[in-house]
Parts: sequence; C-alpha cells; structure tokens
Amino acid sequence: MEPRVYGKAFFDLQVHFARKVTALSGLSLERALLQYTNLYVRLGLGRDFDPGHPIWREYAAGLGDADDIGEWTYRFYLTRPETEPPGIVATRGCFSYARLSGDRIRLHFRSAESDGRSALGIERRDQRRAELAALFEHLHRTADGPVQVIGASWLYNLDAYRRLFPGSSLATARVAARRFQYMPLWGQFLDRHGKVRESMARPFLDQLERQSSLDTLERCFPFQVLTLEAPAPLFYEFYGTETAGAHVRPCAMPVTPFHLGPGIAAKALLGRHVSLMVFAFSQVAMDVEPVAHMIRGDAVLHGAAHTYVGATLVAVLSIVAGRPICQTLLQRWPPDPESPLLTWLVGPARIPWPAAIVGAVLGTYSHVVLDSIMHADMRPLAPFAETNAMLGVMSVGALHLLCVAGGGLGVVALTLGFVLRRGPRRG
Repeated sequence: MEPRVYGKAFFDLQVHFARKVTALSGLSLERALLQYTNLYVRLGLGRDFDPGHPIWREYAAGLGDADDIGEWTYRFYLTRPETEPPGIVATRGCFSYARLSGDRIRLHFRSAESDGRSALGIERRDQRRAELAALFEHLHRTADGPVQVIGASWLYNLDAYRRLFPGSSLATARVAARRFQYMPLWGQFLDRHGKVRESMARPFLDQLERQSSLDTLERCFPFQVLTLEAPAPLFYEFYGTETAGAHVRPCAMPVTPFHLGPGIAAKALLGRHVSLMVFAFSQVAMDVEPVAHMIRGDAVLHGAAHTYVGATLVAVLSIVAGRPICQTLLQRWPPDPESPLLTWLVGPARIPWPAAIVGAVLGTYSHVVLDSIMHADMRPLAPFAETNAMLGVMSVGALHLLCVAGGGLGVVALTLGFVLRRGPRRG
C-alpha cells in the first residue's frame, strides 16, 4: 500500500514516461497515460482501465487545454478521494492481505511507522515479522480451505524485505513483465513520505532518453516487479502459526538436473579437454549453499557462493578435492564389455589436471549464469554490485528447455562420435 498524498514530481515522472511512449509508438498522450502509467488507479477509478469512465473523460478533456500537463494532472488528483487496494480483509501493522478470485490472497505492504524511521530497517525486522505472524494467524483462523499466497512488488529485490519471508516462497519469485499501470512498479521511486527519490528518478530518466523502442522501456526501471506464489502452510510454519500437523512441502528446490545439460554439451564439444565428472561435482558443491539456507528457513537461498567470486572459490575446491574424489569413483567403475558406449563415455580413471580445471570452471560459472536468470535472490556481481541484469531475460520454462536441448544434442553428438570412432565392424 502507499502514502495518502503524493507530490507533483511523482506525476511529472509518469507524464514524462507517457510522452516518451507517445513519441515511440504514435499513441495519443491520453492513451499512453492510460496504458503506461499508474494514473488511472491513482485517480481512484479501479483497475479495469476503461477509457470511457466519466472521471477519466473529465481528466482527458483537460489535457488539451493544459499548459502544464503535470500540473493539471496533480491538481486533478488532489480532487479525488484516497484509494486503497480493493478487497482488504485484514491489516496488521505495515502488512495487509486482500482476497483475490478463487483460493488466492494478495499481500500488501505500507509503511506504518510514525517516527520517520525506515519500516524495513534491521531494528524493525522482528516487529515486521511479528506483524506477518499475526496476519497469517488471522488467515489460518478464517480460511475455509487451501490458500495460495500471492506477492507482487519491486520490494522483493531488496534483502531488507526478503528476509521477512520464508526462503521457499522467495524461490518462486519471477519477473512480472509490463506492469506499467500498477504501483508495484512505480512505487520504487517514492520514499516513505510519498516524495520522489531523486537518486532513483534521475538514472531512470537518463535511461529513458536513450530508448528507441517500446520493447526496451522496462529496462529503464531500476528494479523490476517480482511476483511469487506459494501455499499458505509455508508461511504458517515459518511464522510459527499452528498448522494442525499439516506437512509443509517446499514449493521450489534450488537443486536441479537441468544444470547438467550445458555440461553434456560442453563434453560433446571439448571431448577429453573437459571432465564431466568434475563438472557434476561442482554442481553439487554449488548447491550445498541453497540447501543449507532452505533447511534453516532463510529468506535468501543464493548467497556468497552464487557470485562469480564465490564460484571461483568453489571451482578451486572442485579441482583440489573434487578431482581425487571423482578419480576414486571412476576407479571403482570397472569396464563393462556389454556397455562399450558407457565405458567409452566414462573414460580413463585418471582425470588430467587441465580437464579438471575446465570442468570445474565451466560448472561453477554456468551455474551462476543459469541461476541469475531464474532466481530473484541472486547477486552474481557481489561484492562489487548488487544488481542482477540477467534476471528474467528468458522464462524459466524456456531456460529449462534450452538446458534439456543442450544436453540432448550433447548425448546425440557423443553417441555419433563413439560410432564413428569404432568404425564399421568386420566380418
């Protein structure tokens, strides 16, 4: 949720954005304001975005005569009543939830601090968690059946906000595209008093001026909206709410065989110059971190090991410790005359140092790349930068398909290589 009154600069920012949309698309300014800003909602007109709404028509009629559209927009906004998210059921401190269709509820956040301090400061963490515990106690007590919890906000990019929620729910976070009409995107420009933060607005406007296509406008926003969806029992357990003995199952796991797809493809391309065994060892070593965080119920699953700096250290570990472990396993794998292809793929029991180094480096770095695309808590460039520009560059489904395709093509290539090496049988 949001403060009661916003400053004029907030509307100027959105008008400026709408003008850019008009310049790039040829849409009228009225249509751009309707489809690419949060103005319709801010005027208290709901979320159906009806261009024929009488209040919207009244506002639109003034656009043509206004010398300063930002000023006209702000003054018109001040005549409208305060708006709140629809369907609010319960509020506890800074948090509330609203009923959506079906068995879903939507979480909302609004700073309720009256002393001017940050609602997400570390000294307020226990208070915020207590509020969430009370909120989910209300949900557990009043819900008629299974409930899915929905979250959608730019705040899920911030560790200060993420640490308030169970890690298994955060593992479901995905980028929500084209949320131009909603506050979960525009809210990142506001401070707790409803004033525009210049430190956020200036880079946004600089990026906006450089855009030449509507398709790239989302890149101007410092943070993207992240959405998550998880079953309510995950939250009941995390906040200590009674769950009537229900077993809570994590909704997402960080460990996945999809990481092996690029390794198989690399083996097909590089052959004896890369160790697939060490590559696989490095994947397991990388995922020790998120598994440990998940067991502890931490909000952030992918931490120091899932940065390029951390991945380098894991690669060294995979070379120094993983190579002898893998060699031991290979020595215990006797050749099988009935499976010549498998015996050929396993290769010799001794792993050359160069192959181990290539396997470890490819394994850890590819792990960081893939997780950066699909996990919202990744900070791959830390400690040098807290951003993750790769998040959401493709859908998780497309990413998994790419990994499977790479692995499948790698298997085909390796099999063909084996057949060609053997040559035709004689006699």
